[in-house]
Amino acid sequence: MGEIHVGHSDHKLVLKNYKKEPYICDDHNEPGIGSRCRCEDYENDLHKHYMFYKSTTHHAFFPKSTYKFLFQPPAQH
Repeated sequence: MGEIHVGHSDHKLVLKNYKKEPYICDDHNEPGIGSRCRCEDYENDLHKHYMFYKSTTHHAFFPKSTYKFLFQPPAQH
């Protein structure tokens, strides 16, 4: 069982509930700890908030701004 992430369409990621084990998110090269989405075949770890994201979000420091997630850089004109 697992879910397909847009950036990992060739394999399934499974949410794993690790208590306090640190890891590096393979997509963003950022440290994480605890629960993560994991592909055992590729030994790939992904922060769970990147797996289950919304297409837009907000940040408390910038309440009037909206951030949109892109899967590739916007076209340069």
